[in-house]
Amino acid sequence: MTSERYAHMLQDFFIACLQGLPVNKTTYFQQDGATSHTAKIAMNILRPLFPGHLISRYGDIECPAKSPDLPVCDFYLWGHLKSVAYSAPSPRTTQELKLRIQEDISRISVDVLRRAMNSVHDRLVECEQRNGGHLEDVIIFQDHWFTYFCKC
Repeated sequence: MTSERYAHMLQDFFIACLQGLPVNKTTYFQQDGATSHTAKIAMNILRPLFPGHLISRYGDIECPAKSPDLPVCDFYLWGHLKSVAYSAPSPRTTQELKLRIQEDISRISVDVLRRAMNSVHDRLVECEQRNGGHLEDVIIFQDHWFTYFCKC
């Protein structure tokens, strides 16, 4: 994804989604360090939305170590969708890919989503106990249905 496409996604979809949420001056936004996310065009859109509360490379708050292991989408969803996507023939068009992703997401059970969300607490506590340090003695592995977080 280019920085321009990411910026358009923020402007066209993300900001509209925020309208219905209880976003206020205590709301934080975290993103990973992808180049498109940290480009000036994207950061200029995000900074006014989350003043002083943008967690990102070059943001107000640097991402904590191993932060991709903290958000549920990075910890569970993307890996799950990737494993499902590679188990089927490659889509031929972008529209077919989008449809497949929507279908795959709709098949994830509420129980699996609940377990993924509940695991966030354990990872956050571990990160806090290490003062934001690396989660070196943590094993994260994924099977077809779920990503597991185990402290050694």
